[in-house]
Amino acid sequence: MQQLRQIADVYLADELDYHELKSATLVFKRYLQELTTLDLGNNVYRKDIHLTAGLAVATEWAVRCVDDLERTKRFIKGTAEAVREVLRRRHGPVQLLYAGTGPYATLVLPLLSVFNPQQLQLTLVEINDQSYRSILHIFAQPAFAPYLREIMQADASTLKLTEPEVYDILLSETMQNTLKREPQVAITVNLLQQLRSDALLVPQSIVVELAAMDIRYRAMIGVQEPIALGALMESSRQGLAEQISLNTAELTFPEVSLKISDEALESKYSLALTTEIHVFGTQYLRFNKSGLTIPDLILSPDDRTNKDLTFRARYELRPEPGIVWSIG
Repeated sequence: MQQLRQIADVYLADELDYHELKSATLVFKRYLQELTTLDLGNNVYRKDIHLTAGLAVATEWAVRCVDDLERTKRFIKGTAEAVREVLRRRHGPVQLLYAGTGPYATLVLPLLSVFNPQQLQLTLVEINDQSYRSILHIFAQPAFAPYLREIMQADASTLKLTEPEVYDILLSETMQNTLKREPQVAITVNLLQQLRSDALLVPQSIVVELAAMDIRYRAMIGVQEPIALGALMESSRQGLAEQISLNTAELTFPEVSLKISDEALESKYSLALTTEIHVFGTQYLRFNKSGLTIPDLILSPDDRTNKDLTFRARYELRPEPGIVWSIG
């Protein structure tokens, strides 16, 4: 646990030092690889699973998520803040439900060196067979077994929990930027429909917005701030309140209509979909800081036929999750 604690200390540091973070991530990756015998050169680890609610990514792609440095740091630190929030309310153990663990349960594993089993207990849900077997192997080891409440191989977007009232935190990072393709929203709604109303959600909120961007400075996209034009979708307890209250698997989302004047776009701006994530507490993933928050450019100035536009959009789950939009 000593090496894992050294790794955790970097992820949990208040300051973000990219050099230190990159070094710690390399050590973390080696540590994870030594925990199991995954042969990622085998094609079996590259097979995605196509669910009704979206794409469950293959084991190899789940492994690579750790390389998204700021994403990994913000989610680990945000999850730690959620655990501490529950511990401030009452004595442990905090019951954390982690839906979509991948092969290593990356976002909670470092925290096992910070909290003891009397403070934190885990229920792990993973659908991919190779990832599930890897998790079984890891949590059979003496250092990690005391933290385990249960491991389930299941589709978290349809899973019915036998004791939903016990869970204090729901953690799920099963998403791509703009909430496309993967089942983040369906998983969140399905499980929040079952959990207590005071159960914490990590990430707390994911907001997809329509924004204007000057693509003449695309090479500097990392420092360019988009101009927000309006929110299109929010995945949070509040933003999904209507869907959660329906208690049904057939989810529908309201259409958003935005009127955009030519003055707002100044004839030089492209339209883009942007994503911002409030992981928990003090932890945010801002614009373009992660693969989860890179913008999707959807309309260039040359493609606009009208000066004044009406942009309509709706989040849909079929045929795959994502923002479906039109311009009139």
